[in-house]
Amino acid sequence: MTGLFHVIDALKNIYERDNLTVFEVGLGSGYLGAMLVANKCRNISIDNAQALYLWQNRLLASLAGENIPEWTNEQNETKMPGARVMRVPRWKYVRLYDHLPLNRSLRSHG
Repeated sequence: MTGLFHVIDALKNIYERDNLTVFEVGLGSGYLGAMLVANKCRNISIDNAQALYLWQNRLLASLAGENIPEWTNEQNETKMPGARVMRVPRWKYVRLYDHLPLNRSLRSHG
């Protein structure tokens, strides 16, 4: 976890960016995301374990100092651009790809 944080921090310095947006899939305990938020990165994350999802929300909210928008409906989707932390529930993430032909063909054969 700290190794990956140092890699992301080095990229941030190399590209001379004040902040980066990191999309984290399966963030586990959420400590990498917490370190990134503390380092002024924007964190967008998804996890399918409900208990971890709840813990991660509390941890990240304690650092972000704001309500963390979840991409659950159109009202919250409009609040995303300025948020430092955003959570994407797995059931919404999966629905993003419903329009792709591959998904339709897999459903018709499965």
